[in-house]
Amino acid sequence: MKRRIEQLKALSLDEWRLLLTVMVLLPIVALSLRIKGFKGTQNSMRSLMPKESALMEPDESELKNARGIARMIAVAAGHGVYRANCLKQSLVLWWMLARRGIKSEIVFGVQKEAIEHFDAHAWVECNGINLSDSEEVQQRFAAFQTNSEKLGMGGEE
Repeated sequence: MKRRIEQLKALSLDEWRLLLTVMVLLPIVALSLRIKGFKGTQNSMRSLMPKESALMEPDESELKNARGIARMIAVAAGHGVYRANCLKQSLVLWWMLARRGIKSEIVFGVQKEAIEHFDAHAWVECNGINLSDSEEVQQRFAAFQTNSEKLGMGGEE
């Protein structure tokens, strides 16, 4: 607990703003998913972001910032008032990156070696780089759909 408090004290003002924003967004996204489902939630979020054609591939500096955003989302999801799963975290990260003009996609995967039960996971990638998880995720999960157009995640509908 003491370590966690020290980590929170070390956050910059911008990181605090981001953390508080995410703590508000995660339960809103969760409620929207319950009411509208995935596609409806995503369409609502898309209406509040730039057109797909305005989104750019990130440079190294923007990738670093994107990883920082992903880290704050993980902190909020794991230690905040609302504990959000990977889908909710991925939707928030995807949306926040798009609001900053960064092109990304949500990737869905299934556990490669399901021993006792089926396990699925969602994460966000920029240029094929997983922003929201460690390399272990890509080793443990096989992406079953990376073409976001088929999932209604890219372009206009």
